[in-house]
Order: sequence, then C-alpha cells, then structure tokens
Amino acid sequence: MATPPIVKKIGKLAGFGVFPNFTCPGEVPDFKTHNLIYGFNGSGKTTLSRVFSSLERGAPEAALPPDCKFEIELDNGVVISESANLDYLKKRILVFNVDFVERNLQWSAGKAEPVFYIGEEQAELGARLAESEAKAASLRDALNAERKEAIANAKLLADNKTNTARLIAEQLNYGRRYNATNLFDDYEVQNYGEEFVLSDDDLDQQKRIFNQSEALPELHPIEELGFACSKWALYTHRALESTIGTLVAADLQKHSAMLSWLKTGVEYHEHHALTECLLCGNTLKPERLNAVKQSVDSQTGRLVQLFPELIETAKEMLRKLDAIPSRPAPEYVT
Repeated sequence: MATPPIVKKIGKLAGFGVFPNFTCPGEVPDFKTHNLIYGFNGSGKTTLSRVFSSLERGAPEAALPPDCKFEIELDNGVVISESANLDYLKKRILVFNVDFVERNLQWSAGKAEPVFYIGEEQAELGARLAESEAKAASLRDALNAERKEAIANAKLLADNKTNTARLIAEQLNYGRRYNATNLFDDYEVQNYGEEFVLSDDDLDQQKRIFNQSEALPELHPIEELGFACSKWALYTHRALESTIGTLVAADLQKHSAMLSWLKTGVEYHEHHALTECLLCGNTLKPERLNAVKQSVDSQTGRLVQLFPELIETAKEMLRKLDAIPSRPAPEYVT
C-alpha cells in the first residue's frame, strides 16, 4: 500500500488578519510526522486550523476571509491552493477546532439532563427535531383553541335550543311539555325555510287560534235549501258506484262487460224465435230469456233515468246557495 502524502510546509498565506502577506522563508524547517504549533491568543492558530479544515472539506472554510489565498506543499510535490487541487486531501485530514465543536457538538436544554448531538448529520436532525417540536407545540395550542371554541359553540347551541323551546312553550301555553329535545326532533323531520316566516299580524292570528280556550261558535245548517244535501250526496255516491252488472242477475255480475252484447243477443233470439242458443247450442227456455231481458231493460232504464234527476237537483242546490247572503266569519276569542 502506497504511503499517503503528508503536508511538507505552508508556502504562502495572504489576506488573513494575522497573515496579510506571508511567504515561507527558506530557513523554516519542513513539517514532520508530528508537529506542535503553539502561541498566544490571536496569534493565528485558529486561522491555520481553518486552512487545514479547507483541505479536509475540499472547499474553503466559511469562516475564512473571502479574498484570502494560501498554498500548501505536500511531500510528493503537489501544491494545494484555494483555487487548485483543493479536494486532493478531502476526507483524509481531520481537524478538531472551535468550528468543529460548533458544527458537531450541540445541546438542547430541557427538563432532563442536556442531550448532545455528535456529528453534523445528527446536529441537523437535532435542529429538525427542535423545529418539529416547535411546530407540534404550535399545533397543540391551535388544537386546544379549536376544542375550547367547539365547547363554547356547543354550549351556545344548547342554550339557544333551550331558550327557543322555552319561548315556543310560553307562546303556545305548552308549559313543560315542550323542551329542547322536542325542538331538536322537530328540526330533524322538517326544514323550516323562509316560506314558514309569518308576519306579525299572521303570527298573532295563529296564536289566537291556537290559544282558543272555548269551542268555536256553532255553525247552523243552511235552512234555505229546502232539501238535505247529505241525502243527495248519498244517492249520487251510490249511482256513481253502480254499473249495469251490479243491477242484473247474480250470475251476470262477473261478466258485466258483456251486458250490451247480451241485450243484443236476447233481442236477436227473440226476433227469430230461436229455441236453442246460437253460441252454446243449449236449449233456450222462454222463462230464462224473459228473465234476462226484463232484468237488463228495467235496471238499465232505472240507472239512466237516475243521473239526470241527480244533475238537476245539484243545479238547483247551487242556485239556492248562490242566492244566500254571505255571513261574516266568527270572531275568535283569546
């Protein structure tokens, strides 16, 4: 395995605070396997560590001045600068300085002991966790606010139902028989839109009717007609329900649609004095033929005569009703 290259010397530093324009003199010895650099605060130790950190990262360290320049010579002759071969030793150098601590050692104080995140990735995850926890706290606050508002709205609705039901009960003299539960049930089965809104006058009128404590005034029958409407209605109802089939013999009621044909057939057989039925061939007895003929003729005539009489009676009734003076509506007593 080939021996990895090592840093031989720092050839040039320019644009740094303590190294505005440094060029390594010839009498400065090259770096060895182990080297120790020491000095007072502000003498440039951190600046040098950031130069080496740039080699580690393969990019200029963010804390270095933007216009700085440097050259690092390796023992294999390669020269690394801020603009050339900067990634030659990427990830082959490890620098532990104040920047490393700030990037990789972070802690969040809580109720328990401080928690440390080691490594840049863990530090980023810690930052994301803190952000998520802040969002979670904000969402919890919003949720609690929504819950409080929901509870307040539910109480407001319950109070409104109670007060509305009490008002209805007072207006209609229901007492305790009508409450918020009854009001809720009413709105479950009926949608009360604008068409149900009454004017003040209509509302007062309906309340007077509803709160009527006495029976309504007696309505006396109309005496001027001279005949009973109920009896006329009964006769009319029976006539409208009647058919020829309901009036003739019982064995023909199941076939009432054939009555007109039957009447024509009876007349034909009687006219030709036939003794046998042309349809079935059975003997046609005279008494049977006469019974059917009389039944059809008499019942049909009776029903046909009944309708004109009922119509004339109805017309006469209407004429007399029109002639009766109108009477004022009764007053409702509150």
